[in-house]
Amino acid sequence: MPDWGNILTPSKFIGGLLLVLQLLPSGSSCQTVVGVHEIKANHPAFEQEHAATFQLVEAEVNEKRIFRLDVQSVICADHQCKVVPVSLFWDALGKYVKYELVPGDYLEKGEGVPFTEDDYQTLQTILLDENSPYGDLTYHEVTHDQVIGEGQVDGISGATTILLANGQTVIGATWSCFTLWHWANGDVVGEVRRITGARATVSALRQLLDSGNQAKQHYALSELNRREQYDPELVESVLRLSAHAQGELLSLSLSFLEGLDPGQYLMAMVRLYDTERSGLRQEVLKSLLRAKSKPGERTVVRLIGLLPENPAFQEVDYLLRLIEQAKVASEAVSRELVPLLKANDFLLSRRVYYFLSREENSAGIRVALDGFYALHKDNL
Repeated sequence: MPDWGNILTPSKFIGGLLLVLQLLPSGSSCQTVVGVHEIKANHPAFEQEHAATFQLVEAEVNEKRIFRLDVQSVICADHQCKVVPVSLFWDALGKYVKYELVPGDYLEKGEGVPFTEDDYQTLQTILLDENSPYGDLTYHEVTHDQVIGEGQVDGISGATTILLANGQTVIGATWSCFTLWHWANGDVVGEVRRITGARATVSALRQLLDSGNQAKQHYALSELNRREQYDPELVESVLRLSAHAQGELLSLSLSFLEGLDPGQYLMAMVRLYDTERSGLRQEVLKSLLRAKSKPGERTVVRLIGLLPENPAFQEVDYLLRLIEQAKVASEAVSRELVPLLKANDFLLSRRVYYFLSREENSAGIRVALDGFYALHKDNL
């Protein structure tokens, strides 16, 4: 099976010129076209507000899958720009890899000045950055305002100036940077992921989840959420990943688990909640708050019992909101909450006091509430 998750090494620069590694050289035995896909892709520079059709080439290079799209260095509405054909490459997971020029071609900056070796390297860095400021700039800003680097600040004047940090733009080549960044990180990414995902087996997705590579894990989770496929081994891999995942990886993991049947989902949430990671526990509670499946009294009692000695206020607040939402307030639940009246965090203990005060409580719990009131009545 081809190692379609690996990323090819970007092109090298030699003597100030881009060394082009041809994807499909004549007579090559190690580079083979495996498909040409007709795709739809849009670009913020298109005059018409709808996608155009392109031919996306898929090839196998040293047992690695790579995708290539040939584009123009700039999308020039007035036809006054120097347009250079550029080949962009993505790995099988839709991650931009590199760009190449036809031998003898070169990119230009303002006034027809050729790119330097440093400019080519800066452009590669920009295209690799999925969070580049170019993602937030509009077509109008790029074509009507001054987009400059920090080194250009002195002497700049004009109605509107957009300042980018060093390394975030090629000075004098804003339009090329904008055009190529949106190709490298735009609609084509989703098309590559769709093509790869359509043939990814359960075994392959499980390998990606267990790979330890965040890009591969992100791809696998996105594909699983799209498929809504809940193979037991996949669920187990997602649970293992969730135990240490953060940010978007954790969000994707929880979104997948929320699609399980109610019993499996609640068991999974209790399993994840049994951790020392406060952030994970809070994300589990937020998942329970938004999910259709709500825990019963026994599950809530267990969750309260898993609280650490000094829980965070936000965690307890989520838990109390969950109890209200699930309508599982009871004597058993209240008994589990009473020790929190003695928490070091007064705001937390007061939150529990107000919650318990609204419930019908036994004599023992009322005694605890009366004691808290007597001690803190000046702050209630």
